[in-house]
Amino acid sequence: MQELRTGSELQGGKYRIVKKLGQGGFGITYEGVQTGLERRVAIKEFFMKDYCNREANTYRVTVGTEGSRKMVADYRMKFLKEAQLIARMDDVRGVVRIHDIFEENQTAYYVMEFIPGGSLKQLVAERGRLPEAEAIGYVKQVGQALEQLHGQNILHLDIKPENILVNKKGEAVLIDFGVSKHYDNSGHQTSSTPVGLSKGFAPTEQYQQDGVNRFSPATDVYSLGATLLYLLTAQVPPDANLVFEDGLPPRPSYISINTWRAIEQAMQPKRKDRMQTVGAFMSELGKTEKPQVSTVQDTSGTRVVESVETVLSADNETSTPTLLSDDEDSQTDNNGRTTISFFIKASIILLEIIFFLLMFNNRRKGEPDSEGVMILWGYAIASLGALIYLITNKKWNVMLVRILSTAAFFINTLLLPMWNHSMTLSYVVLSIGLFVISSFSLCVNRKEQ
Repeated sequence: MQELRTGSELQGGKYRIVKKLGQGGFGITYEGVQTGLERRVAIKEFFMKDYCNREANTYRVTVGTEGSRKMVADYRMKFLKEAQLIARMDDVRGVVRIHDIFEENQTAYYVMEFIPGGSLKQLVAERGRLPEAEAIGYVKQVGQALEQLHGQNILHLDIKPENILVNKKGEAVLIDFGVSKHYDNSGHQTSSTPVGLSKGFAPTEQYQQDGVNRFSPATDVYSLGATLLYLLTAQVPPDANLVFEDGLPPRPSYISINTWRAIEQAMQPKRKDRMQTVGAFMSELGKTEKPQVSTVQDTSGTRVVESVETVLSADNETSTPTLLSDDEDSQTDNNGRTTISFFIKASIILLEIIFFLLMFNNRRKGEPDSEGVMILWGYAIASLGALIYLITNKKWNVMLVRILSTAAFFINTLLLPMWNHSMTLSYVVLSIGLFVISSFSLCVNRKEQ
């Protein structure tokens, strides 16, 4: 048995366990209730699963061997320091709030605010890869919290989607400081406990002994860049050793060039080649792409050729011409198609109005009933096709318009020998008009696909 049972009480009934939320190498997290306030809370219990056991009747935590006890005791002290560290950051937006710290069952606990929204890992599992703007928004919120942590000489060292929760307001909240380290003013670590690894999110220095014994925000920058890559692709990034050997995979077409460059710079295998601060990473994400116009003399020396290169710029100069991004090109094409579609629909509406006026005029003149019925059928068939197109604008419906317009054409053609030539000819021309317009619309629809 490892976790506490549902209904178990702590601190003399002050807290009650509702269910287990998750377990890592160093602890178990529960959903609980603070009974006096009837407030939902998250309770984290120190429990090293490879070394600790629990007595079934008393819930007390024991350590198997004498040799492991000192190590477990050291980590337990670090666990309490972690809670105290988070509690001191109560004013830091984007970091989970600590309500209480205590020792019981021969282990340690701390009580946090309960965040019901789930983690970014769960969000991606439910929705797939996130839109770029949304993913960057979450990463920037975490980045702002990290900047404040780094300002206090603290490295998180375990930034990953699983450790970022989303609250009811849609804001990212950073949790799990179990492997975080605090450094003194000279940049040396204040504790020498080993650092855990999250493959795909931990940089190469975390694989090395004493790799993070000096304060360097660039370590968290790598993990933040890897987290953004995961949110955008819904795939765990390659292990840091593979990145060192082969680099990152090619840029997916749905990730913008600027964002991809920021990720590449954040995930440089060598720490010295990386962005050195989270602020630099967020600044790179905020840049926009603009073209730079340069002049090049051709080989003959008789004329100057202008070339355009896309460069990154963080300013908002308006004198520089701008290039359309892929999205903007697509939007321009869509606008053109929308204009064409508008004129097609307007033409059909106009033809329908003319049909109606001719029909009304013929009925007023008292045309023979049989011929009036035939005219009505032609008008009705053409109208049905036009309405279907106007409502749905689908490829197969455009084909239907052509069929119905053709039917209207033949019906009205049959009237030529038996009725006023000029009036029936008007209906034939209008039916042909509908046929041509619907044919043109079908071509437009094919280009759109």
